[in-house]
Amino acid sequence: LSLEAAPSCTPVISGGRPIEGFEVQPDGTWRTKIDAVRRGDWWFEQLFVQGRRATRARHPNIDCARVVEAGPDNRTSFSFDPEELPPALIDARSEVVLLHDWSSSRVRVAAVDAATQTITVANPIGCKAPHYAITNFDPHPRFFLEGSPLLVDAPGEWALDRDTGELVYLPLAGETLESVEPLGIVAPIAPALLIAAGTPDAPLRNLHIQGIRFEHTAWPIPSYGYVEGQAAFHEVRTADAIAESDGTRDAIPAALELTWAEDCLIENCSIEAVGASGLWLGAGCRRSLVTEMTVRDAGGNGIMIGETGARTVDGTAWWLCATEQVASANAVTSSLVERC
Repeated sequence: LSLEAAPSCTPVISGGRPIEGFEVQPDGTWRTKIDAVRRGDWWFEQLFVQGRRATRARHPNIDCARVVEAGPDNRTSFSFDPEELPPALIDARSEVVLLHDWSSSRVRVAAVDAATQTITVANPIGCKAPHYAITNFDPHPRFFLEGSPLLVDAPGEWALDRDTGELVYLPLAGETLESVEPLGIVAPIAPALLIAAGTPDAPLRNLHIQGIRFEHTAWPIPSYGYVEGQAAFHEVRTADAIAESDGTRDAIPAALELTWAEDCLIENCSIEAVGASGLWLGAGCRRSLVTEMTVRDAGGNGIMIGETGARTVDGTAWWLCATEQVASANAVTSSLVERC
């Protein structure tokens, strides 16, 4: 099975949708309303302008603010310095992005108390393990707010209002609606671009992908937030309360994913401007080669090989009872991975 570019061509497989209907406002912003967002049928957290990942509106614009003091449970509230973060900029359309020692959490703002300078979040910050509490490693950890239209104040920033469907973008110096037309403004909608899978008993063999550019995938964070362990593996929650999480973690998805695939070749391809990870050679992949690949500007990892220990065989973890199923003898050569 082959998916190959014709000679002298670079075909593009995109999971994005062009955004149109912008109108220039007196404050210099461009605004449009997206009915699918207002109806709840679409949500995106990446936007690409002329092929460039635009900055989702945030405060502070550069660097971070600092937690003054964590709340009683060290998970769901904290106080802030109003000199660093004016209370008027905080609303429930924002996410708190808190930086742990080697990981991060993203949870929505539930409420702000301007009198006590306290933010309460909709879901607990950090994975279930106790060392992910707000102040475990640092009594004043770094954080910033992201996502609210109130935060659009720097050229190149954008925000999307979930309730009204309004998208607002503040253009860079020199950008006009006419000047962005060649590549346009694109938001991702597809969660993946190519999934190829065999089975343990009937693996997919000899897939050849050559000369294709893959771009624009979406991975909106879950409704309960994103709490990372490390390396884009995040805690899966079934309820709002962290006590009801069993600590299970899963990886964010990839634009291209192969499982139970053998002797495959991916060459001279590129994966760019994707919301989650780039390429994943997963369970049961063997003797496959990735060469002359570029993975650039991914919201997660660049290239992943292997799988987690979660899969079971006859009720037992596969790595205990079926070690021969391990992904093996795969190679990545002459490739570039950057900005992931």
